Amino acid sequence: MIYLLPGMGANREMYKDWEQPGRYTFLDWPRFHNEASLSEVAKRIIEENDIRSSDLVGGSSLGGIIAIEIDKLLNNPKVILLGSAIDLSEINSLLLKLSALSDYAPVKLIQLLTGKYDNSLLNMFSESDPKFIKAMCKLIASWEGYLSLPDKLIRIHGTQDLVINCPQVGCEKLSAGHLIAMSHPKQCQELIKKQLG
Repeated sequence: MIYLLPGMGANREMYKDWEQPGRYTFLDWPRFHNEASLSEVAKRIIEENDIRSSDLVGGSSLGGIIAIEIDKLLNNPKVILLGSAIDLSEINSLLLKLSALSDYAPVKLIQLLTGKYDNSLLNMFSESDPKFIKAMCKLIASWEGYLSLPDKLIRIHGTQDLVINCPQVGCEKLSAGHLIAMSHPKQCQELIKKQLG
């Protein structure tokens, strides 16, 4: 089974245009219980979804980062990163600096405003748990990154991603932005299939 996590502020609906039912399981974020580390979030996801060491894990943006944390606990065969990072140096430096201010961000107000627009991503964000968003912003700033073998990774990245810089090597590149899993679902699936053989 391939488990894919959404990006921060999103849910499984970001994969609604993906095909191949039965091959993928698209997850939502668990209800936030004041986890104090990304590893604790990964443990909750493993327990709530019965993810095993034989499963493949991955995700978009924050989802890929948490998939890396799941792999640290289970040693999965492959980790699929869709517009995600392997260490802090790949994340936009301004966004990392702003993460320190996440306690002061008016997430509920932003959610209220974004919920008024007819846009699936904005609707997902408006329904997200503001405490979870603030906590994840803070926890990412102290993330250790990916510590395992690079040949375990399947990386697909948009060349115009302004959130996480497109790696120069070690990834499949598409002409896309940060929301590559939503904007290029068919191409992402084809590249994953190709990498898995």
